[in-house]
Order: sequence, then C-alpha cells, then structure tokens
Amino acid sequence: MYSSTQKLWEYAKNNRKLSDKDEDGVAWDKGWKSWKFTDEAKSGERGAAGKISFGFWSKFDSDNYAVTWAYDPVTNTYARSNGGTSHLDKITNKPLRTKNVVVVFATERSADDGYEGGHLLYGIVGQGTGTLFNNGKVTKISWKKPSEEEMMRFYDKTGAEIQLVRGQVFVEILPTGNEVSY
Repeated sequence: MYSSTQKLWEYAKNNRKLSDKDEDGVAWDKGWKSWKFTDEAKSGERGAAGKISFGFWSKFDSDNYAVTWAYDPVTNTYARSNGGTSHLDKITNKPLRTKNVVVVFATERSADDGYEGGHLLYGIVGQGTGTLFNNGKVTKISWKKPSEEEMMRFYDKTGAEIQLVRGQVFVEILPTGNEVSY
C-alpha cells in the first residue's frame, strides 16, 4: 500500500470526521520530530548499486511476491517492480519511483483472522536491523520504534540517525531472516 499525507488527511476528514487535533484540541504534531534529510549526491559521487531484489513474504514461495528496485543513476531514483512487472501508480500509470528504499526486518506472524490467504502482522514496535539504499549506495542500518505513537527512526553503525535523501521514502518491511540481494 502507498499513499500521500494529503490523501490520508482528506480521507480522515471526509470519512472519519478526524482533524489535525485530538479530542482535547492538541495538534497531532506537537512535539513531533521529522526524519533528517540531506540533498542528493552529485552524479560523480553516486554509487553503482544497481538492483535490489527480495521475496516479499516468507510464507509464500512464489515469484508473484518478488520485488525488485532498479536504480537509475541519471535520475538518482529506484523504480519498483513486483511479481516481474513494473509497479505502476494507479493515478499516473507511471512506475513507482523513490529516492530512498529502506528495508527493515521485523518479526512476522499470522493474524489468525480466518482469512484463507493468511493475513500477516509485523512487530514494528521495538528495534531491529535493516538496509538503506539511496544515491546508488548501500548502508547497513538499525531501526527503533519505541511505541506505536512514535515514528520509526533509522541509525548508522555509530548510532547516529541516518539522513535520507530529500524526496520519496519507501519503507519495505520484511520478515526477519529474509535475504535482500543487491
């Protein structure tokens, strides 16, 4: 699933009668801290990590769930394919592209909700490991999300918060133990 903040706010307002304030009139973003961002690398400073691939669900051994991100050094973006075909934006009919692909590993479990296909849940409160792809480079990271209300944050090997490239950020959550090739 993917969306934009604007679309989510419109949906919340029109369908759920929600606003940017809680029942006490306090703005949702009071005390909120954004991720850290930096400008993209100049073309001569970009890496050559050209293709990222992984199986999306460990429960299903199928190429239908294989994901690939192909790096384009000219635009400094990654284009997403799913199940062997380009993953298209439903509105623009253009391939999904991002400046940052963040892969985080989390505990996977069945939702046990009776759905025959098997809905899956991921334990994203806590901490874990992952990999960041941006500027054609690969960075091993760790992540932390202390509570449901707090935003997931990403850290390098020294414990410093990662700076993402300004632009789209796509976070992929994979079961712990899945492999990512690049």
